[in-house]
Amino acid sequence: MVFRIVDEWYINMDWRDKIKNLVKDIQWIPEWGHDREMEWLENMGDWMISKKRFWGLALPIWKFEDGSFYVIGSKEALIQLVKEANDEGDFQWAAELCEIGISNFPNDNTIKELYGNTLITLGKKETNPIARNWYLSEAYEIMGLITPMLGYTASEGQVERLPIEIFFRAMPPRLDPKKADGKSMAVGFVMSDTEKTFGMILRNNIIEVTHTIPNNPVAIATVNTSTWKRISVGLTDAKKEISSGDLVIDGSKLKFAQFFSMFDKD
Repeated sequence: MVFRIVDEWYINMDWRDKIKNLVKDIQWIPEWGHDREMEWLENMGDWMISKKRFWGLALPIWKFEDGSFYVIGSKEALIQLVKEANDEGDFQWAAELCEIGISNFPNDNTIKELYGNTLITLGKKETNPIARNWYLSEAYEIMGLITPMLGYTASEGQVERLPIEIFFRAMPPRLDPKKADGKSMAVGFVMSDTEKTFGMILRNNIIEVTHTIPNNPVAIATVNTSTWKRISVGLTDAKKEISSGDLVIDGSKLKFAQFFSMFDKD
């Protein structure tokens, strides 16, 4: 890991009280969104807006050696600069400009075509096969010529080698906020082969994973570690395992099913 000091652009947050007053006038659905927004405004420092583009949007502002600035003021100006860069053979500069264009105008076909053709040119010039493949595949995807296949199914062997803790930690991001809106409940788990315990607590549209059985759970599942791993990744079905006796539910089976219906399957 490399740390380096760089100049960045910030919005001074001395005017946060004005924003907080506006937040109070908004009808928040769900209501807890108001408290979350107010807490963010209360505790945030000055707002950095020039994060590196892996983390956020690149700003179309350039500072030259003489101290002057150049700011792209419109989509049309950006497109013209891309065309000029390509005409002059500065394809890397054209690609950087296109990246800004795609970030701000993701559905503009002119920018997509310019970006795709620029990346194809860079790919043809690239001697490194890995970089060349990236340029060309990125270009074809942007231009709609290919559709990446993102689906992946884990094998039994891969699932078995992963610690059970990973499967529980993977659950919170899969929560569907619309399905979970307004609901509060908890479930517990006992791994029958290791006696490890876990809890999943839903409140305020957030899942908390614990290493203990929560208070007043709607259900407690007793299950072999391997079986729950396979259920988690879709290699088997919870109903099937309940019928076979490998998954035992103490409490409401209906509420247990309702709890897990709030998670995306992918």
